[in-house]
Amino acid sequence: MSSIKAALKDAKAALDAHKYDVAIKQAKTVLAADSKNYNANVFLGLAYEKQDQYEASETAYRAALKSKDKDSTRNKLERGWKVIMTRFFHSLIYTWRRMIETGVKQS
Repeated sequence: MSSIKAALKDAKAALDAHKYDVAIKQAKTVLAADSKNYNANVFLGLAYEKQDQYEASETAYRAALKSKDKDSTRNKLERGWKVIMTRFFHSLIYTWRRMIETGVKQS
């Protein structure tokens, strides 16, 4: 249990330091021991999002929503859903900006 807590702290510290590969590694370490860990999935989703890996990010966020561990309360699920929607709109805006910058036209 303490190794999970330490790995979660390391993942959070890595996110704060913009070391997204380290955050992904630490989150996956936690998920190897507890595949339904809410915080590990959220940290994983955030790290993937920062690396512009939006599909992997969404998958991790959805896994956080589906988590059934004892810490998973309605409040956490609501926050998780808000995170997914926020990230979705950020990725949508990012895509639109890239389309504008590259001159891609929608048909």
